[in-house]
Amino acid sequence: MNQQTTPPSQAGPEALALSLLETLKDEFASLCRLRGHFDDHILALRGREKKGIDEATHRTNDEINILAGLKHQRDRKMRLLGRVLRIESAQQTIEELARRLNAEEPTAEVGAEIRRLRRNIRAEAVRTSNRCRDLEYALEYAVHLGRDLLHVLQGVSPAGATRVYTPGGGTIDASRTTSFVNRVG
Repeated sequence: MNQQTTPPSQAGPEALALSLLETLKDEFASLCRLRGHFDDHILALRGREKKGIDEATHRTNDEINILAGLKHQRDRKMRLLGRVLRIESAQQTIEELARRLNAEEPTAEVGAEIRRLRRNIRAEAVRTSNRCRDLEYALEYAVHLGRDLLHVLQGVSPAGATRVYTPGGGTIDASRTTSFVNRVG
């Protein structure tokens, strides 16, 4: 005897759309957490807290793995929902799925919610990406400053033909300048 565990109101495209919606909500929350981890990383870097940098790095890596898993789930759910909705294209987009869901009365509300969440995810992805670039810049600057410090401590001029801008708008070889102030300045 096979008994149906899913109530009739949740069967078909509506249940699949709700499942996709939950995955999208999880993806949005994960992006928000990832941006927070980048903030933590930058604060730890500014405070020169090695333990904080390590913790933020581990949390960031874990969150990236969670996002990868959510993307896999989202893609799988989109393919399944596309088959149920009889969308012919090989790669269904969220926009196509939402449009098709909006055409039917029982799934119209879910389709609108999927579209709204898609916009929020895109906006959060831009904010997270910008914060990632901020972290990248901070890390590159810290590495550059660390190299300069090592060269000063060793009494060696920095190697390399890097050019930097001068206050007058020209450029000079970076090997002739350092990021440190001399004893007078």
